Amino acid sequence: NDNSIPSSTLSIISTPSPISNIVSIPTIESVDLTKPVEEYPLLVQSWGVPEYFINKETISINNITKIEPSRLDLYNLVNRLNNIQIQRPGSEFLIPNKKCKTEENEKFLVIDINEYIVRPIIAKQVMSNDMKDSRYCWYIENQYIKHVNTELLELWIQKFNTEIHPIITNVFYNTDINPYTYVVITNLNPGIAGYYSDSNNYPINVHYGSNEVDIIFIDIDQIKNGEQSFLSTLTHELTHLYQSQISSYSNSWIKEGTAELITNSVGLQRPLDSNIFSKPISLSNLNNPNLQQYGYFTFFFLYLQDRFNPLNLYELLQYENKSIEGIIDYLKTNHNYQNHSKDLLNEWGLEVLNCIIENCSFYNNFINTTPVIEINDSQTIKMLPLSLQFYKILDSQNTSIQISTEILNENNDIWWSGNGDLIDNMITFEFEIKDLDNYSLYFDTYFDIEGQFDLVYLEISKDGGASWEILSTPAMNSQSSSFYALGPHYTNKIEDWINEEILIGNLNITDKLLVRFEYITDDSVNNKGFYIKDITLIGKEANIINPNKIYLEGFKNHSDIILPLCMLNVIHNTDEKGMIVKDKIFIDSTEMINYDFSKDEQVYIMLQCNDFEGEYSTSINLEYTV
Repeated sequence: NDNSIPSSTLSIISTPSPISNIVSIPTIESVDLTKPVEEYPLLVQSWGVPEYFINKETISINNITKIEPSRLDLYNLVNRLNNIQIQRPGSEFLIPNKKCKTEENEKFLVIDINEYIVRPIIAKQVMSNDMKDSRYCWYIENQYIKHVNTELLELWIQKFNTEIHPIITNVFYNTDINPYTYVVITNLNPGIAGYYSDSNNYPINVHYGSNEVDIIFIDIDQIKNGEQSFLSTLTHELTHLYQSQISSYSNSWIKEGTAELITNSVGLQRPLDSNIFSKPISLSNLNNPNLQQYGYFTFFFLYLQDRFNPLNLYELLQYENKSIEGIIDYLKTNHNYQNHSKDLLNEWGLEVLNCIIENCSFYNNFINTTPVIEINDSQTIKMLPLSLQFYKILDSQNTSIQISTEILNENNDIWWSGNGDLIDNMITFEFEIKDLDNYSLYFDTYFDIEGQFDLVYLEISKDGGASWEILSTPAMNSQSSSFYALGPHYTNKIEDWINEEILIGNLNITDKLLVRFEYITDDSVNNKGFYIKDITLIGKEANIINPNKIYLEGFKNHSDIILPLCMLNVIHNTDEKGMIVKDKIFIDSTEMINYDFSKDEQVYIMLQCNDFEGEYSTSINLEYTV
């Protein structure tokens, strides 16, 4: 987590957090619309928020103001909220002013992913005076010094200083960073190779886990695994440090993919094998990162680098945060690429299929270990945004394709948080109070967000937004249960919609109550997000008040976001031109599509879903008939 990369021994880099004890009641008026699962030989599962339906009139709110959201700024957040209690560290956490002096012990704070705590360590600088670089300060936690051959480590660091560091700084045009970057070798627990978080630059009285310096943590096992492992992790995490100086991008998959590409470019290549395409996987959906997905990112950017050489990563990262559309804007401007993102994904898919079947023209270290899946039995798969999946047609046959792309909940005003790294997205509901009463707030919510790292606060203001306070509900986690929390908050995942009720108290007739949901994420990994629906104030005297105005800062209406667009590509392997797309079948209707495959030709199917936002229940049923 926090721009961490998985180690080569374990693929899990973050353990699931404990599920909060939710005592809120389910939505009592919801209707169970669950449909029985039909068996198809090839079924693309639905992927989305639980279906939601209320047997009552919904009141649409047309008075909506959209405000450009801001990048997360903890200074702003701390200063805006009134009733926060920053978790002040005890004396054992106090961090001295670091001076990067040889042979001096320093105290650092390390995130323990498994225990969900921040723990202090004592580390010692290990570089000799004649090897000390003016930019980097190298430390090993005291208890692990005996496990490290410091003479060998100095040789690796010398190689980093002379061969790798100049390449990285050249990529980022010598972007200014803090005078010292600390590299600390410690135990990060199984599955974590290293991490960098720019939250370490906040003062400790704003961010209680901060080290108040630029710092890269490397797991001790990366030393034990040898030079390649250590330098690869160091290069990847240092790239994240430079990326953090660019404010335009908050897409995990682009940051991770370009970090892997730079690591590859400095000569630290690692083999990639066809297993990364053995199951559906998404470029953009980084909510369960593992080695397979990192390979997927890397392979995409290796393709871009080979095709659009030279690929200027610094320029690419300057483009507006629009996921693959930002990459398309860069390619149009710098490489005269005139196609759309769906075409780029399709063109990459052809090259991937060629790598799996014959040879990989753009990456020599590709190992073919997994054949293309053959359609000969009942299979269930799941397609995600920016994903590909390949199938081999064994014999001449007919395939009936039934398409169903259904957007559930579209007639209900469901508000979605959006997602991304280091975001601070908000939705604010304004209530005009016309009757004196003792009010409670009611709303329905569903959320799937990274536990203990990404948070949603529920805040109210009774003075027109001059001051705010955080509220608490039974479905929330306590402040102490998550990293860097400022108060009670939503985090983790629930399985279905729940109804929340919070006592607000007496409100005067002239009051305007502001109710805000604020979604905050860390440096990397974000899941489906946060959803809110049917928010009302209800008084003891049966006064019901609906919002009269909504302010959107990054939140979107469920019906306004980019819709899924998937397609089925029929691919022939020809002697003259290699892999070609013979037919494209766009999946944009519920009509039955029949396709007849030609006899005596080797044919493949490439399922492709382009980029889309939010979470949908979208199913694609491919009925296979010989």
